[in-house]
Amino acid sequence: MRKISLALSYKRYWQHFGRRARLLTVSALLALVGLLSVTILTAVNLMGTPNPGTATSLSPLTPTVAAFGFQNSTTPGQNPKPATTFTPALATAPLDPQADANLLLARADGFFNNGQYTEAVAQYQLLLQKYPQGQSALAAAYGLARTTQERGQAASASQLFQQFLTRYPNDTRKPLVYLALGDLAQEQGQWNDALSYYQKYQKENHTLDAYVNYKIGQVYDSLLQPAQGVAYFEKVTAGPATILLRVQAMEQLGDYYAKADNVQIAVEWYNKLLELAKMPEYRANILAKIAGVYTNAKQTSQADTIYSQLAEQYLDTAAGQRAFNHLDTANPNLLDDYERGYMHWLNDEYPAAIKDFNNFLGRSDPNTAVPQVANASQAVQTRRAWGWFWLARSYELAGDLPKAITEYRALQSRYPQAAMSPEALWRSATTLEKAGATQDAITEYAKVATTYPKGDYAPQALAAQVRLLQKNSAEAAKPVLDTLIAKYPANPARNQLLYNLARSYGAAGNMSAARTALIQAAASVGNDYYALRARELLAQPNATLPPRSTPLTHPAVYDAARFQADTNRDRTEMENWLSHWAVTSDVTAPAQQLTVAHDQITQDAALRRIDELQQVGWNDEASREAKELSENYSTEPLQLFFLAIELNQRGQYYYSIEAAKQLLALAQAQNSSIGVSNVPLLLQKLIYPLDYQNIVLEQAQRNNLDPLLLLSLIKQESSFRPAVASGAGARGLTQVIPSTGAAIAANLGKTGYTADNLYLPYTSIEFGAYYLANRLHDYNGEPFEALAAYNGGEGNVTKWAAAHPPSSNLDDFVENIGYAETREYVKIVYANYAMYRQIYAATAER
Repeated sequence: MRKISLALSYKRYWQHFGRRARLLTVSALLALVGLLSVTILTAVNLMGTPNPGTATSLSPLTPTVAAFGFQNSTTPGQNPKPATTFTPALATAPLDPQADANLLLARADGFFNNGQYTEAVAQYQLLLQKYPQGQSALAAAYGLARTTQERGQAASASQLFQQFLTRYPNDTRKPLVYLALGDLAQEQGQWNDALSYYQKYQKENHTLDAYVNYKIGQVYDSLLQPAQGVAYFEKVTAGPATILLRVQAMEQLGDYYAKADNVQIAVEWYNKLLELAKMPEYRANILAKIAGVYTNAKQTSQADTIYSQLAEQYLDTAAGQRAFNHLDTANPNLLDDYERGYMHWLNDEYPAAIKDFNNFLGRSDPNTAVPQVANASQAVQTRRAWGWFWLARSYELAGDLPKAITEYRALQSRYPQAAMSPEALWRSATTLEKAGATQDAITEYAKVATTYPKGDYAPQALAAQVRLLQKNSAEAAKPVLDTLIAKYPANPARNQLLYNLARSYGAAGNMSAARTALIQAAASVGNDYYALRARELLAQPNATLPPRSTPLTHPAVYDAARFQADTNRDRTEMENWLSHWAVTSDVTAPAQQLTVAHDQITQDAALRRIDELQQVGWNDEASREAKELSENYSTEPLQLFFLAIELNQRGQYYYSIEAAKQLLALAQAQNSSIGVSNVPLLLQKLIYPLDYQNIVLEQAQRNNLDPLLLLSLIKQESSFRPAVASGAGARGLTQVIPSTGAAIAANLGKTGYTADNLYLPYTSIEFGAYYLANRLHDYNGEPFEALAAYNGGEGNVTKWAAAHPPSSNLDDFVENIGYAETREYVKIVYANYAMYRQIYAATAER
């Protein structure tokens, strides 16, 4: 099932009411929309009627700037166009019959985009029944067909699309219908029909030519006519396409020529692919294909060269290990003890690795010194140093800590300037700490910081010193922490160390020093857990729970009109801020540079491709386009600002956030005192958006949750990507495990549940809110325990809370959560929650 991440436009979405409205009363409800004021709308939401929120297109460089971050998108099959600001109708204004159709269409589109397909079908059918004429009917007919396709009903969807072509032969959506019919035919193995539809698309539209060419090539493969598909794959490599699509086409071409025993051309295509591919695992697989081509052609020498490259450079991949085994079987004398030792190390075979690395270093007795090699080249010495390093790691992982420390120290002493020596000394210190030699570890950490002050391990070593020293004496830790802050002000451990130092001072009764440390942590421009906790404790020293948001404290979260007004204000501040540092120093005025950047983004062909890809449900491909767009403009701050807005409007929330974070990073590169908390509010809101606000508000109200806590969880779980899946099998916006989803579905009385339902926005948020609410209920509303249970399981939280009751000391509970992943999860979600409360507070202004 395709995962839908499309959003709604503001004008349509404002009037979208709850999904439980009865069809027999929908006309009356629609008529009442024009009578509702913002105050009544807010009250309705608080009383329990789902409020879908509002959204408009954030049109840059115009006096009226609409809100972003709800679900801004287009109806299925329509090209995006700016929406106007919503204005409540006067009580005496009659409703235009066509306006009723538009409202009903907006309602249906809202259900479609949220993944509520049953409700969407009912609304589209009702619209077609009541308003069979006009543009709304065309959109409804297309939406009905698309919804049927998303429900997996291929035959019915094909019939509906065919009817659409018959009834509306001149509609602009016709090319998209051809693509949908091509997909449906391909899914059903109707290859010739699929080929015909794809070619019909190309006669009328070329926006998605690269994708369609690739599909045509695949169809020819399925027809067992790969030679005919070659020309189409070659077109993909030459035309405007994402790197991923071009790489996939190049692999298809390489595979074709490899099967045809055309060694030269196959290798040429694979090598062209390697010029673009970056992922080590994928690169190793392509090199393995090249080696296989040479092997099949009995060009053994060329094959062994590639196998050797794989074994040398990619031994930590599956393809590299297969290459090693191939070489070892074919010629056992070809590989040396270094490669054998590393192979054993990768497979956790540490005794065998120790033996091999000692042999490589020329030691028959592991207790003797590693012999020097006279007149060895730099390359040989570097390789020996790495072999020595892996030997020490093998001792460490095998549990022989004293021997590991000895080898780390000897390596660093012999090769002090080698690339791995700072890490060797660092690991000597960490191993001493692991062995319980705390004072020796402190000394070793100090040696790391003084020996390699410009290396990556120096700040970590100072932080480790502080951490160990403050266990016994905050006063002893303070000078080292001062040194760390002075030398490395941006060190990520800074605020944690200050916060823990404050706790140490507090435990010793030195409340003045504790407060000073908290103030220092709170003054950081960062938005990490410890800086935010410090700010909260300074503001409310005796608070045990964070203040929950309300329509009074956070009106923009609950009131779309207020949100829009705030956004208009925020926009001016954002442009002024950009004008001070992001524009170039040429003669062009800042306002003109902003206009040029805006036009460059809005006219980028990739945005048009994203629009069409989403309209036909090719959402993975649309996300890839968004990813590469953000990479293409990664060094252009003005363009990143407009790109973040455009991607948000198209429902590409994750890459909108990424573009905003890239913009922040560019600002920080110019000014290290910049952080999330002191940039313009609009940038903060792009990084912490109110995406899926309508569903979040509904489910938060239904489950008695703070909507900002639910948004904070979604941001950490999926970063607003509905199609994301974890290695553990969790799915969707709230990362629910399928088995947990089945239990929730049963508890909610939902039938027909499948694991893929968790990719649908509405279902994922509904299930995640239900599960979070139950965990909060289990722990008396305490969010730290509830979040720990959401990630790490209730049984584990019971054990952790018994050892360190949150009611006694919240910080002790968090720091002693048994799973590192869960511990960091709780901190990040709680930090998100603090940022959301700060950014959207009623007093947030510049």
